[in-house]
Amino acid sequence: MLIILKFHPIFMLILSWEYCFNLVLKIVLMLNRSHIFVKNGSSLICLLVDDIYWIEADARKVILHCKDEVIVASSSMSKVVDALEGTPIMRIHKSYAINVDLIENVKYGQAHLKGKSINVGRKYLAILRERMKK
Repeated sequence: MLIILKFHPIFMLILSWEYCFNLVLKIVLMLNRSHIFVKNGSSLICLLVDDIYWIEADARKVILHCKDEVIVASSSMSKVVDALEGTPIMRIHKSYAINVDLIENVKYGQAHLKGKSINVGRKYLAILRERMKK
């Protein structure tokens, strides 16, 4: 049985525009790892990677705790962490990623930075300690 779906031409333009935009954004991020663009509502915000302290997952959004502000972005944790590959940001828990350069210490399964304690998942603990040695 053949099912034919009819799409409105404008819908197809939006899809192709969004695909091209995401592709260009991915290339820009690969070339320049010092910045990341995150979607906040209907706007894109450019953040310096070094200003991000930690990232927290909350349902279908991520909360980026930065130097001067807290930003709620419309994205998944996986997408944000993938975009930050090759930067000091590292996933340390199912719900957390952290800037490894800012960690003060790791004790009892918790990473401490800027007066905050963040849980480190068991599967990430050895990887985190290895990365901190570098």
